[in-house]
Amino acid sequence: MNPLAILALPLAGLAWGLGFPLGKLAMRELDPAHMVLLRFIVASIVACPFPLATK
Repeated sequence: MNPLAILALPLAGLAWGLGFPLGKLAMRELDPAHMVLLRFIVASIVACPFPLATK
């Protein structure tokens, strides 16, 4: 079994579970357009290493 996969599963569950409460907090300060922009920026930063890591 891959230890990275075992670590990634609880981290994905944590990120999924915290998405709604943190989104509610962010919506107090941001309008919806800025919230969507922020989500795309965070997602692109998180996803950026994957294409760079492939051979």
